[in-house]
Amino acid sequence: MRLASGRVALVVKAGERSLLKPVVHAFWSLHAQRDVKPERIDLGDSFCTDSIIGAEESPLWKNADLNRVWAQESV
Repeated sequence: MRLASGRVALVVKAGERSLLKPVVHAFWSLHAQRDVKPERIDLGDSFCTDSIIGAEESPLWKNADLNRVWAQESV
């Protein structure tokens, strides 16, 4: 998913209150055009300022290790 913060994230868990606000692991910076340390983001958290702005398909991050991103523990 493309996030408002300019990152790409993988949905790892459905949101507790809304399917539109899942828990994601951000792993790619669209601004820097490179991978970043995976970060767990709960989009349903009342203090979260990020949000999903759309689906993301890109050849830029096709070689990202999505298994590593998926398995990332809370940071």
